[in-house]
Amino acid sequence: MSKNNIKKDLEKALDTGDSTQITGLLKKAFLNAIELNIKTTVTEGNAPKEIVTKINILDGDIETSIHKDFMSDPEQAANFHKEQVNKGEEIIARNVNTLKTLGQSLMELF
Repeated sequence: MSKNNIKKDLEKALDTGDSTQITGLLKKAFLNAIELNIKTTVTEGNAPKEIVTKINILDGDIETSIHKDFMSDPEQAANFHKEQVNKGEEIIARNVNTLKTLGQSLMELF
């Protein structure tokens, strides 16, 4: 089930008031919110080159993979990717607060 389907299904469940379905969908939404993936891709023909960072908000783990071609100017690539990671951390903080507020609001409904 894609994230878009979870959103649509949650909207339907909220409209019908199906608390069992709402609870299940909220669990899926929380699980999807655990890990943030940040991908920077440079496409050259059929061979994309990427810098990928995965941040697990529960464990605090940050994992980054950098394509070897970015290493010709590692400082510039690292600085750009650091900016992306910083933005990701801001997104995580905002999403956690949103999920917390949503969860509290839904708990009040049931």
